[in-house]
Amino acid sequence: MTLICYDSIYAKNLPAGADAYLGYVDGYWPDYQDEVQKFSSAYIIGLTVFDSQQGEGCDIEKGDLTVQQGAQWIHDAQGRVTRPIAYASVSNMAQLVSELDALNVSRSNYRLFSAHYDVGPHICGPSTCRYPGAPQADATQWTSTAKGLNASSIDESWLSDSFFTGTPAHAPVPQPVPQVPPARRNIFTPVVEDGVFGSKTCSALQFVVFNGNIADVDGWFGPLTKVALQKHLSVQPDGVIGPRTIRAIQQRCGVPQDGVWGPLTTKGLQVELNKGLF
Repeated sequence: MTLICYDSIYAKNLPAGADAYLGYVDGYWPDYQDEVQKFSSAYIIGLTVFDSQQGEGCDIEKGDLTVQQGAQWIHDAQGRVTRPIAYASVSNMAQLVSELDALNVSRSNYRLFSAHYDVGPHICGPSTCRYPGAPQADATQWTSTAKGLNASSIDESWLSDSFFTGTPAHAPVPQPVPQVPPARRNIFTPVVEDGVFGSKTCSALQFVVFNGNIADVDGWFGPLTKVALQKHLSVQPDGVIGPRTIRAIQQRCGVPQDGVWGPLTTKGLQVELNKGLF
């Protein structure tokens, strides 16, 4: 038997009928509690994007925890969580297990939740996807294009039938921690730090200034984007990117404040977007 798990950054997009749902207990999209309220009869998995002890699993990917931080998190969660969960790309699984071995955390004391797309529904392992060096996982997120509500696409995962053995349906959530900046989980980064303000850099910027609303992201630096940028920088929102607005960008990016938007300013912007600090 295989369990089905859905997840999305918006609980409203998740349909009923899955065995489990995955949400974030902190960060920019803390949807865990919304899922608990919406799906009272399903298992709800709570992941943290920080290296503090929140939830029952940690998110190991760019902008969140590194492999080393994730391994340490799993180590520190022993005793607080029954078999804490490490979510990471299948490409990081072998290194993660190695790091945990070095911390003397046995494989039976944690759960591996891999992300592996484009090979169909499966749970990663030597007899399934056969990804080089990947250990047997306990669950795999295998697509990000499952059909959700409100004409949305959501993530779907397969979980082993023993995934929740001995664990509570709803792990307790500690007091909330400060939210991450909007770009911390910017789905349009990383961008190339080449000093060229193209559509990809613009999209990453729009994601920040429009507060993560991807419906407003089109890669065009038009009037609405300019006003939103100025509001984000707390300068007069007149839609004119003049010296005052440019200096505010330059100050935010830590580059010389000469009021001229050139390659150096754009590169500084790209660096800050990739860091999640703009």
